[in-house]
Amino acid sequence: MRIGDLLTDVITQPADFQSIISLDRLCRTVHMLNYLAYSHKGGVLFLDVDPRHILGIKKDHGAYFEEIIIKCGLATKNVVISMSINSFYALHHTQLLAGLNNYRQRGYQIALNIGSLYSANGLRDLIDKLSADYLRISAPNTDTNQHSNINWLSALNSLTELQNLIGGQTILQQVKEKSQANTATSARFNLVQGDYYDNLVTDHLRCL
Repeated sequence: MRIGDLLTDVITQPADFQSIISLDRLCRTVHMLNYLAYSHKGGVLFLDVDPRHILGIKKDHGAYFEEIIIKCGLATKNVVISMSINSFYALHHTQLLAGLNNYRQRGYQIALNIGSLYSANGLRDLIDKLSADYLRISAPNTDTNQHSNINWLSALNSLTELQNLIGGQTILQQVKEKSQANTATSARFNLVQGDYYDNLVTDHLRCL
């Protein structure tokens, strides 16, 4: 039976939220162990965590996963806790900082994920205080650029420069077009990810 079917069955019955949390933890744990056991040396796994989860837990963030990871002879340093943020969560930076520091103290790396530059307003202070190992930014839509008052390249440069001062790395994600790839180069992103690069590899293999 698929996990989705199990969750559907749970929803149609009286809610047992602790069981849902336990199932979610089990799925994440299996996912982490599968990756960490077979990844090349130094590889990292980005594990997305909802800010509400971090705000909802009072202490000992990451303790459940840490115990299992260490028992398997693996290291928490290869897991990156990735949290999506927008201007709303800037109001809760004190609590988020405390929660993410809990993860840090256990050896996890930290990433901040900005879905779009539209949601980046008012986040510089939060980015500076959290000092994440990675700053993930989704590539701006090049079609929208032409009809927007935002100077995309300037905004991206501002964020990459800030992250460099912090000592972390930047990732431009969801790159689908050459123009977005050119933007990644111009803004000096450390890392890139997206269909554009996957297609380049596929086309190269076809030529071999």
